[in-house]
Amino acid sequence: MDWNIPVIGAGLTLLLFSLVLFLNWQVGWITLEPHLRGSKLLAKLGRASLTPLPLAIMEEMVFRGIILEQLLRSFPDSHFGQGLALTLSAVLFASVHFLRQQKQLLLPALGLFVLGWTLGLVYVAGGHTIWLPVGFHAAGVWFIQMTRPFASYDGPAWLIGYRSYPNCGAFGLCVMALLTSWAVVMA
Repeated sequence: MDWNIPVIGAGLTLLLFSLVLFLNWQVGWITLEPHLRGSKLLAKLGRASLTPLPLAIMEEMVFRGIILEQLLRSFPDSHFGQGLALTLSAVLFASVHFLRQQKQLLLPALGLFVLGWTLGLVYVAGGHTIWLPVGFHAAGVWFIQMTRPFASYDGPAWLIGYRSYPNCGAFGLCVMALLTSWAVVMA
């Protein structure tokens, strides 16, 4: 296992989402101002730095390492079978994120489905190892948790997403497509 690949994947995730955030800020669709002050802000950022990696490892072990792997073994070893397994595991991945009530449904569901599909495809293309999906996933969660206390999303949601789901707008979907393309080429 070349550990540089998941680290580079995490770095690319942070870079691309940061570029999108910067461009949206430049256009005026996102404003950046702390929603909390002092020790509350520091505590929130500290907690936000602790959870992404364990969360990503756990979710990738369950959704890619167990669920997707079992679906891949259950369906025919063909493009159709793989596509069906990826789709079903992505639906389940997205659905689990709605066990807790959400303010918005349609765009976050789309973004989470595409994220599940992306992480699944990266898992398969990478030789059935969870580490590149963990890198993408942890970096994405860290980015969201570190920017959420500052960012207000005022632009069109279909284009820029939401504060908790920047991946669900067209720009976020493009970032995931670029990351997937990079991962497939690297595999």
